[in-house]
Amino acid sequence: MSIRCKHLRGAVLLLMCMVWLVLLAGWWLMHWQQSATVMHGIRQQQSHLQHIKQSLLDAMASDDAGSVLGSAFAPDILLNGSSHGIGDYGVCLDALAADGLPYAKYGINATAYAGLRCIGRLPVRDVRIPTTSGMWQGDPTGESIWYAVSPNLLDVASDPASPGGACLDFLNADILSQPAGTAICQHGALPYPWLVIRDTNGKVISDQVAMILIAPGRADAPRTSQWTQLSRSILSQYLDNITIGAGHAFMVSGHYDNAALTLSLIQAPISRDDASSALYESPYRFNDQLVWITRQELVDRLVWHVVQVLAHDLNYPYPPFRPPLDTLHPSAPGKINRWTRLERHWGYTFRYQKLTDDHVQVQLSGCQSEFDLVYVAAGSQPYTQIRRTGPC
Repeated sequence: MSIRCKHLRGAVLLLMCMVWLVLLAGWWLMHWQQSATVMHGIRQQQSHLQHIKQSLLDAMASDDAGSVLGSAFAPDILLNGSSHGIGDYGVCLDALAADGLPYAKYGINATAYAGLRCIGRLPVRDVRIPTTSGMWQGDPTGESIWYAVSPNLLDVASDPASPGGACLDFLNADILSQPAGTAICQHGALPYPWLVIRDTNGKVISDQVAMILIAPGRADAPRTSQWTQLSRSILSQYLDNITIGAGHAFMVSGHYDNAALTLSLIQAPISRDDASSALYESPYRFNDQLVWITRQELVDRLVWHVVQVLAHDLNYPYPPFRPPLDTLHPSAPGKINRWTRLERHWGYTFRYQKLTDDHVQVQLSGCQSEFDLVYVAAGSQPYTQIRRTGPC
């Protein structure tokens, strides 16, 4: 072979290598762009869900609703934007019935029931998410936000002294130390289990979850756009499932289905490393994004609110004994609302100690926090300053 042929052959090989490198770079760039797009969507969903989480916590720790402080909104199962049930009574899907129907009752019209699964769309009319959040009714993909809640926060007695059929007699910080229930009503214990969050390896992230917000993301197949009541089959059109096979390192094998009406939901990947996972490829397309509220987070918020109410009720000089929690609220006389129910559910938990005329210390059973309430004479508008030491 002549030197000229050798040079020509080398040039051809070099050209082929360059073409191969260009194709490889193009493939890598396309893959990176797809991953970046996925991550951008995940960040949008997570940010949106976090915003809704704060709105939900604000609503549960406020005095706007006529129910027990900390009791949850039941899910929207009739697609009208409203909670289908309040504290004391309502209905949820039945995990022990075909397709989740007929609905299972809770509260004063029922007894504790093991099949109670409270999941549906977020009741946006009740939660009142500020419209400044953008798509206040859905996630950034345009899909409605779904919502699951433990019946521990629904099957709650308005009056612990006369609970009727409602299971949880007292809803206060003591729920942090009470064991999870097994659908049995008993004083001093939770009637139901908490919800469970797992990662895409099947490992438990938290088993003390009070509520879950779910952004279902886009679907591969058409979904039923018109329905009058939620069922398991409707739910499965929105929420995903995945099978984790045996033999995978660091993975718990099994079939996980967010629409299966179990107490456990699985979180889609949220990191860039996971974004290129086969979970985002056919046949899985597993993209359910979750944000949740643990019972610890909920109680922390409720305790702060209850202490604020007490601070509002105190007059200088501070009394030697704690006043009832509803004395100064304008709507308290003759009206049963959250303020009058605060004393019923939280009164016995207080440990109140007067130190001076302008300083009291407060603790609540079930919560490790200590609160110092100090009178501040600020001109014509004195107020009580609250200093908190430690979380619950």
